[in-house]
Amino acid sequence: MVFRKKQNPNPPARKMLEDSRFSMDLPPEWEEQASYLIVGPEQDGIQHDITVQLEHNVEASDIVSLAQQRIRELSRNLEAFQGLSHGIVELKPPYNAYQVAYKWAPEKTREVYQRMMFVLANHTVYTLTVTFSKKMFERLGPRVEDIFRSFSIV
Repeated sequence: MVFRKKQNPNPPARKMLEDSRFSMDLPPEWEEQASYLIVGPEQDGIQHDITVQLEHNVEASDIVSLAQQRIRELSRNLEAFQGLSHGIVELKPPYNAYQVAYKWAPEKTREVYQRMMFVLANHTVYTLTVTFSKKMFERLGPRVEDIFRSFSIV
């Protein structure tokens, strides 16, 4: 007796994931939710970097409400969370973003400063996050602001 795998005459559609550096053939039940890491200078024991995370198929129409919901989640989950600033940021038309700066304490002797920017476009949320020491928050903050404002969707 021989067992053979039954061949499906109509295989499910596949998705092609393409990036500027690689591609992958994905089955339909797999979904790309990309993350990118841009590494900056290391200072005060903190590796400064910017992450860009993409989340597809988001059912939201308002970036402000979506960002404020995400910020509430952060405030509940991060020790000693303290919001420093927040508000709408204008990007290249037609996109707006919502940005927040905050600090928190993963350890009693160390504070971490972070800035996040949320962009919503075509049911995709782009979340940019940067992490700083206090000194670098003050020193690199304006440069990171320029980097964040240069964000555009192609």
